[in-house]
Amino acid sequence: MSVVNRKLVISNTVFVGIASVVAMLINLFVLPLFVKNLGAGIYGIWIVSGIILGYLGLLDFGFAQGLTRYVADARVKKDYDRLSGTVISGSILLLCMGLMVGTIIIVFRTQIVDFFEIEAAHRHTASALLLVTGLFSIISWPQRITGIILQATLRIKEQSILNAVTNILSSVVMLLLVYRSVDIVSISIIRGFLGIVLWIPSLVMVLKYVPEIRWNLLLFSFSRIREMSSFSLGMFYAALLSMLTVRLDNLVIGKMISMTAVVYYAVASKLFNFMEQWTRIIGTTLIPTVYNLSAAADKDRITKLVFHGVKYRTMINVPLAFLCIIVSPSFIRIWMGLEYVQYAIWSQIFLLVPILVPLGIMPNIVKGMGKVRTVNVFVTIRVFINVLISISLVSRFGIGGPILGTVVSVTLFGDIVLFPYYCKMIDIEWKKTLGTYLRIITTNLPLLAVGYLIVNSYPPQNWWSLIVTCFIILSAAILINLIAFMGKREKQDVYLILESLGLSGMLPRKRTM
Repeated sequence: MSVVNRKLVISNTVFVGIASVVAMLINLFVLPLFVKNLGAGIYGIWIVSGIILGYLGLLDFGFAQGLTRYVADARVKKDYDRLSGTVISGSILLLCMGLMVGTIIIVFRTQIVDFFEIEAAHRHTASALLLVTGLFSIISWPQRITGIILQATLRIKEQSILNAVTNILSSVVMLLLVYRSVDIVSISIIRGFLGIVLWIPSLVMVLKYVPEIRWNLLLFSFSRIREMSSFSLGMFYAALLSMLTVRLDNLVIGKMISMTAVVYYAVASKLFNFMEQWTRIIGTTLIPTVYNLSAAADKDRITKLVFHGVKYRTMINVPLAFLCIIVSPSFIRIWMGLEYVQYAIWSQIFLLVPILVPLGIMPNIVKGMGKVRTVNVFVTIRVFINVLISISLVSRFGIGGPILGTVVSVTLFGDIVLFPYYCKMIDIEWKKTLGTYLRIITTNLPLLAVGYLIVNSYPPQNWWSLIVTCFIILSAAILINLIAFMGKREKQDVYLILESLGLSGMLPRKRTM
């Protein structure tokens, strides 16, 4: 079996990106409609409910990542007995964890509601929503196994198509239900059943593409779980830290201010979340790729993956972040209305983070190679600084307190500071990569200045003018970056992107592999 090549990595990333963008565009219309039809307080409850489920989702103790790594390792080494044992053991473990999470949510839902500043009129709704969430989590947990298998076997394109269909249908259903002013408990029930139905194709795909797995419950083995435990617990802690880095903000705001303030934060963080989604897109394809390369002991390709991954991520992140900073006030005004424009300054400050973290590929690669503990120590310090600043400033700056906490902690103890150390850990040269990162930022700075002046002088008045403005600025950024940084390798990768989209006829055909 061919382990990994550039075409596969690029193709996977492209399809994950397309799937995510489509879902994000649909979800863009949910928030204003939700606030208008159901109220800001109800939307705040919906957000917090999802975040609680996300935190309790960490109770898999990292075994999802451990399963991904060990499934990939067994598949690469063609050890199909071990592959089957790992999958069966992991499936049963996920079912048990789903039962545990569902029980916790159901039993302690009253205490969870009491923890937050929720209006008396909405407390029963919040409790009922948590009950439904707990029941469906019991079912959704074992469903994770199909996504784990598809990722581990680098069937990410196929999984992305499934995810795209699932996310689009789920978002469309959500939009229609909110438009009809259906209560959030009913929305949660309908989305839960829809998730079960939409999961079936992924199971069919696993059976088709990974026929080596023997679905025999007798293959369950505690030794498989023990084998994964050390790595999995490290990844669990890493996932917990990742959730705390940003998702804690909503909990702090919901506890110390109000559910309505959670909506204000959702507005201010919308463009930041869009940028964060791009980061997750890269991680979705990067981590399974590293697992496969590590299993094959391919150090040379890992080295190339670091340099080109950082370069491409910077070439994407920096222009997009600059664009979002430029149009943020106009975007919020057109999207939510004039009364929300006051939060645009916090949106712009938040968008400094995506500029600072393109080097975040490196800790992901270090974790993918099994060196989780060191990364976790540094991220723990960063999260501690973040939480301390967020809680200290929330009473003075409102929703801006947690945003400032994130920006300051990432600046002082983020990837740009730690990148050289991570590179040395796996014996990779870092100066060339860091220099390229800084040159891309410097090259794009004039775009930020000129674009900001133009948009301030001629602000977009509607969606069409905003889209045209974004297209012009982004086209200029792409042209600048292509001229300044596009070499032979990058031209080859552009061809691979077009080929993965079925548009290879736009360029002369060249052999790249």
